Amino acid sequence: MRQKLAVFDHLIGATQIVAKRLRGLKIGERTAMQIVGLVISWAVAIGIIGIGIGYAAKSEMNATRFGLPQLPERGARGWWQVKGVRDIVSGVLVIVAITTARADLWWLILVLSLIPLGDALVVLTNGGSKSAAFGIHGATAAAMIIAALLLERS
Repeated sequence: MRQKLAVFDHLIGATQIVAKRLRGLKIGERTAMQIVGLVISWAVAIGIIGIGIGYAAKSEMNATRFGLPQLPERGARGWWQVKGVRDIVSGVLVIVAITTARADLWWLILVLSLIPLGDALVVLTNGGSKSAAFGIHGATAAAMIIAALLLERS
C-alpha cells in the first residue's frame, strides 16, 4: 500500500513541476496548463463514453477488466447497463461543461473524480484486483484530479 501511495506522491510532484514550467507559457489566448487540462478532460470524457457503450452492450470483456473477483449471474447483468448509462452521461456532462461552462469545468472534473475513487474502493473492499483498483480506477481519478488542478490554476 505504501508503494502505491508513493507512486501517487511522485505523480503529484511531477505534476507540480510541469505546472510550474507551463504556468507562464501561452498559446493563443490559453495557457499551456489550460490546454493540458482540457486535453485530459476530453480524453477522460471520450474514454468513459466508450467504456459506457461497452457496458450498455453488456460486454463481458469490460466487466472482467473492472477488477471485481466475480462476474454477476446472467440474470443480473442488467446492472452493467446501469453502469453504462452512468458512464455515458458522465462523459457527455464533461463535454457539455467544456463547451459551455469552462470556468467551472475544474470543479466538475474534481467532483467526478469521486466516481473512479469510489470504484477503486468497491473493488478493494470486495476482494478484487488491486492492480485494477489502483491501475485503472486510481489512475483515472489521478488524471482527473490533475486535469482539475491544471484548469483551476490557469
